[in-house]
Amino acid sequence: PGPITEGLRPKIKETAMALWWIYVAITALEALLLWFAGLSVFEALLHAMSTMATGGFSTRATSIASFDSPLVEWIIILFMYLAGVNFALHYAALGGRFNVFVRNGEWRVYTVALFGCSLVITALLLPDMSGDLETALRKASFQVLALGTGTGFGTADYDTWPVLAKVILMGLMIMGGSAGSTAGGMKVSRVMVLIKCAVIELAHTVRPHTVRVVKIGRSAVRDDVLKQIMAFAVLFFCTIGVCTLWLAALDVELATAFAAALTCVANVGPGFAEVGPTLNFANIPASGKLILSLGMILGRLEFFTVLALILPSTWRR
Repeated sequence: PGPITEGLRPKIKETAMALWWIYVAITALEALLLWFAGLSVFEALLHAMSTMATGGFSTRATSIASFDSPLVEWIIILFMYLAGVNFALHYAALGGRFNVFVRNGEWRVYTVALFGCSLVITALLLPDMSGDLETALRKASFQVLALGTGTGFGTADYDTWPVLAKVILMGLMIMGGSAGSTAGGMKVSRVMVLIKCAVIELAHTVRPHTVRVVKIGRSAVRDDVLKQIMAFAVLFFCTIGVCTLWLAALDVELATAFAAALTCVANVGPGFAEVGPTLNFANIPASGKLILSLGMILGRLEFFTVLALILPSTWRR
């Protein structure tokens, strides 16, 4: 409370409402395109909402694959990409500042990473698809976007793909989408900061007296923000580790245990092995489902909010 925060509230409310209407407008546009592509009004609207919220729920048991429509898949690929972009950039573009995308370092990394991974997986899939470039590119791009943004839709059993393709998809699950989006994962901006910190520390071993700062775009990242990001990374991987060990103690096969822990903490949905795109979590023991549910809550609320409630000092106050 105070004159400063009181003065900010109308602007915050205005921005929040603008972002909400942008979200609604993009969802409505996708629903319209899906309807034109042959889906019913109900299914078009449901899948549009599921896409933009990166929720991934479908009316069909076999997800988007059941429509058997390349046009539907390409439409959803486009809107999964948009859902993983920082909505503040959409807001700025609505105001006529289209150059914000190119100037934003996180958007560039996000776009290049998804595009590059799609091309690599396309090349890996081509031999098994008789050289059908369009199909290979579509299947690869769809799963890259679905797992990279945490949407979780499916059009192919990627668990049967080459090992390198599955490793790339796991990496994208960890990275997630942009900050300020509905995507899951660690978020691209955090991964960028962690990589830049590692590069700077490596440079310090060669030139100890060199002074360098971590920058995102033109802005230096403050030390307290760096500590928060590093703490987030530790909590993220430790939570995956604890969930994996818990499932392993329940005699869940190791690959399934790790995949289940990763997909839940990163808020993706489908994983690999026994929790792959054509299977589900039904065979996970009850206590395993409980720990994975906690992992989903921690991952979605980004750890600090939930863990702060557990600390005794919070309740003593």
